[in-house]
Amino acid sequence: MTILALILILASPMALYAEYTATEILVIPWGEGANQLEILEPYRAYNEGPGHDTLGYLAAAGGPNKCFVDREENFYFMSYEIGYLKGFDDSGNVIVDYSEGKTAFNYDFFSGMFINFYVDSLGRIYCGGDGIFHPYVAMVDRINNLLDRLNPLGVESGVGCSLVDWGSNDVLLLDSFEHGYYTYINGQFIHGGSEGWRAADGYYYQSKKVNSSSFYIFKYSNPDTVGSFIASDTLVINFEFNNLEAGGLYCLDDSMNFYVDYKDSSEVHDGLRIYDQNMTLLNDIQYLPRQENRYLWDTPYPFIRGDGNIYEFHCRDDGMHVFRWSKQ
Repeated sequence: MTILALILILASPMALYAEYTATEILVIPWGEGANQLEILEPYRAYNEGPGHDTLGYLAAAGGPNKCFVDREENFYFMSYEIGYLKGFDDSGNVIVDYSEGKTAFNYDFFSGMFINFYVDSLGRIYCGGDGIFHPYVAMVDRINNLLDRLNPLGVESGVGCSLVDWGSNDVLLLDSFEHGYYTYINGQFIHGGSEGWRAADGYYYQSKKVNSSSFYIFKYSNPDTVGSFIASDTLVINFEFNNLEAGGLYCLDDSMNFYVDYKDSSEVHDGLRIYDQNMTLLNDIQYLPRQENRYLWDTPYPFIRGDGNIYEFHCRDDGMHVFRWSKQ
């Protein structure tokens, strides 16, 4: 394999760029009201049958698992365990509520399962229910209208369809199971796809950890990543510490900047680095310290919009706190 001679060794990255700062812009309280997010506390469950543990065990909590921020800076939250998809404006007022038990909930959208969702640049919501049993990904608006039913093989084919991922410019990746992946772009289906990020240049990008201080970023020209790898455009990124526990390409924005997520085993380094198309380091953001609500085990990942705005979500005792990073 040929590696492009762009090796980034960041001995003192803080001197290279202007800092980002985080501002809290919204708090959505916990609760079952219209302008709230529901949360489940852990409860003690007991195994049945002879010899079961009389002390029981602590069953999992539940709350918002997935978050999304659209182009108008509306905030959307989905919960697997509780079964809701709710959207709020930047003042915390609910703008959409597709939750089980609510008037707007429709099995035609979710087939009773909340798995994944996406909001495009026109504000249309793509609802990914349980694809094995649901024959399409529903495209809906905010007022309970079913706009389209996406299935590359046809809704009547008998083959399920699920929403797997998305890329730049409203490109979606759909899974037709034994029939493979399909890419949905500009209202058309293209057979093939990749779980890597499809960027604005039409190429696919994926990353792989190499060792305790570096990983590769691969570039592909074809949706099917088998055999279509462009060796001359493979990058290796080296970190200045040698205890890298997790790291990888998070996404690219509409300007083709790379967002690289990383964390070391001691959690001293836990953040996001941003590179331009020439792989020049633009920023290094250290994630905010966690002050998690003790009832939630799963904190949603940060969200990066196509315009490069970065949002963090923190589940705290009084509700969901939303922070936006901005450059000084």
